[in-house]
Amino acid sequence: MNRRPVCLLCIGLMIILWILKAAGAPVFGEPAFPEEIRKKLEDGCVTKVTGEVVSRRKGDRSIQYILNNSTATVCGKKIHISKLNMTMSTDAGFSDDLRTEPKTLLSLGSKIRATGNLQLIAPPSNPGEFDRKTYFAAQNIFLSIYADDVQVETEGGGLTERMQCLRETMTERLTELMHPEQAGVLSAMLLGDRSLLPEEVKTNYSYGGVMHILAISGLHIVMLGMLLYGVLERLFLWRTSVAFRRKGKRIAALLSWLVMGLYTVFTGMPIPAVRAWIMYGIMLLAEAAEKSYDPVCALSAAAIILLLSNPNCLFYEGFQLSFAAVAGISVIYPALLSCVSTSFWRKGSKKKRLLEKLIEASLAYLAVSLATLPLVAWYFFQIPLWSFAVNLLLVPAMTVVMALGTAGLSLAMVSPALGRLLLVPVDLILQLYTVVTGLVRWLPSSMWICGRPDFRQLVFYYLLLLGWVFYRNLIAGRNMESGEDGSSGRAADDGRKGWISRLVKKNGVEGIVFLLLIFFFAFRSSPSFSVTMLDVGQGDCCLIRTEEGAAFMVDGGSSNVKQVGTYRIIPYLKEQGIGYLDGIFISHGDEDHVGGVEELLLAIQERTTSIRVGRLWMPAWMKGDEKGQRLAAECREAGIPVSYVAGGKTVISGKTRIRVLHPFASGGEQEGNAGSMVLEVGHGKFRGLFTGDLEKEGEKEVLSYIRKVSLLKVAHHGSAYSTSEEFLARTGRPVSLISAPKHSRYHHPHRETLQRLQKAGIRYFCTKDCGAIRAIPRGKKLEIREYLRGDSF
Repeated sequence: MNRRPVCLLCIGLMIILWILKAAGAPVFGEPAFPEEIRKKLEDGCVTKVTGEVVSRRKGDRSIQYILNNSTATVCGKKIHISKLNMTMSTDAGFSDDLRTEPKTLLSLGSKIRATGNLQLIAPPSNPGEFDRKTYFAAQNIFLSIYADDVQVETEGGGLTERMQCLRETMTERLTELMHPEQAGVLSAMLLGDRSLLPEEVKTNYSYGGVMHILAISGLHIVMLGMLLYGVLERLFLWRTSVAFRRKGKRIAALLSWLVMGLYTVFTGMPIPAVRAWIMYGIMLLAEAAEKSYDPVCALSAAAIILLLSNPNCLFYEGFQLSFAAVAGISVIYPALLSCVSTSFWRKGSKKKRLLEKLIEASLAYLAVSLATLPLVAWYFFQIPLWSFAVNLLLVPAMTVVMALGTAGLSLAMVSPALGRLLLVPVDLILQLYTVVTGLVRWLPSSMWICGRPDFRQLVFYYLLLLGWVFYRNLIAGRNMESGEDGSSGRAADDGRKGWISRLVKKNGVEGIVFLLLIFFFAFRSSPSFSVTMLDVGQGDCCLIRTEEGAAFMVDGGSSNVKQVGTYRIIPYLKEQGIGYLDGIFISHGDEDHVGGVEELLLAIQERTTSIRVGRLWMPAWMKGDEKGQRLAAECREAGIPVSYVAGGKTVISGKTRIRVLHPFASGGEQEGNAGSMVLEVGHGKFRGLFTGDLEKEGEKEVLSYIRKVSLLKVAHHGSAYSTSEEFLARTGRPVSLISAPKHSRYHHPHRETLQRLQKAGIRYFCTKDCGAIRAIPRGKKLEIREYLRGDSF
């Protein structure tokens, strides 16, 4: 390391940035607005903005634009916004001063005026939820607007628009010449355009552990770049004098680097591609200057350049995974190679050499896996268990796919018929990719939902891994000086024993290290009993976790958050490492209580998630209800048993008892909100009450069964028609949780309900202010954690 000052500088810069981030230092580009304006932008405000369109990306239902040098008026004051994310519906049209017919796409370079809801990009409100704030911060974007009306002041055009149109035309050409699924995959690989990728393909690739294939990454830049450099080098060095060879190599290197730079810009400049382009340039520079290339120093230089241009990159998952993967190849892979005796390599028959290639590829992928595994668990909460085999099978064919795909697409822009000839084998290979990953998806235990590891586990894991690498380098250095075999501290065997037995005997230290790595990575402490209310907007979803590790969900839906199950509930379950839900309780059949549950059932049926559910409980009256029958049918399709319950039913899991208080087996309210299932959850001295959307009529029925409780889930999102004074008096003074969104169209929670809670001296917490809320019994008291305030979950 003392011979690599660039590495030390890079590590020092990362540590400084991490400390500054933890301290809240204003060095990360986030605009410092006055408090009045910031509060207005956090809530969102309708205003007009102006700016220049510099980027366009199509989606299924919307189009995203990036505006540069924007201005807006907020609270009567004009503010400047360096970069702004603008979203428009695909159905929206607009016009300019020169055209009467509406247009559907804004040209890059256009100067526009848009009206819509402008707001600061908010952090996630639940554990596991996609972090839009960090994602956009890595692009220096902190505000977004959903535009309802757009006027073009100056029409754009120029080189950037031509490049964007070419990219979109290429995508359309692929759909004409290939099967739709394979066209979407190749478009993602070559052009960075995922708009054509079916969700089915994404799921298959995720289960196969080859999602990196679907992104413009270092793998793509290196493959295409080296192919280009090889062609140009042969072109310039063909039949040339010795004196011209050095100059020809430099010209080939410069042209290759410039072309790949243009390609990086063409594909949208994703961070992994920019990193690869910088390293590619350093490698070509070393090649042209006939100097040795140090990938570790090149990696450090690329990191420094990216972090100085935008420090927020350090906290973006794409940056971390990209650099970790390259660090694995540059640092861990040589250490793994040194574990194999040097007497083994490059000796023997063709079959032996084939085995050597397989071992090298296996060790390379193992190195990348060791470097990235904790980060994959930290950001995605699940590990594809067959990824090692799938990558060994599919990645070697990537060179053919990239070469033929690039040539075929380029040729297809001139002659579709000739381009099709080259794209046919690519189509067949990508069909094989889909078949293999699809088969893996349906294999038992193909995905391990590991949950997010503790940060201390990551620290111990990487310290142990780096310590082992240092040990291997130390051993290799000593052996090099003494002329001994690099696979151990002893001299090489005389060859009388088999190489496998020698490998096992000589690497006992490695075995111990890898066992410790697995332990640090896989260890999970036993959970405490807790109740968590998720922020699902206008809806309800609560999770009960027992000391024994069992998990129960009470309702799960939303009427204002689209695909709440896919984007909030399922990610939370995975983040918590919950691969098995012991049961789901449905209070009643309204969409804001069951919509997310139905998404989960469909995901289980189609195997887009590895989460499993033990049983679903519904009120007895829902057996004849249309929504209840629909839920029961969906459960049958997913292989989940259904039980219909009434007051008196008790579910016991370890020390936890869940008792149904309402509705009754006969008589009383038997439908709708008033017929909501009411649950009393007991654990030691803790007692919690979950009331669904119970209203006054239902409250009166259940009043005589209510005891003093520690925690109350306030009924019907804090509606004025629920949670009466008489009902609160029976519950004692419990900590109360309310599930309601900002700007609720029903104005939940109602002022009358909050006044009743305050009058009773009850502490209450609402998801619109706190995000997800967790209650943990601590003796006779409850510890309340609020996700938006940074409390640990």
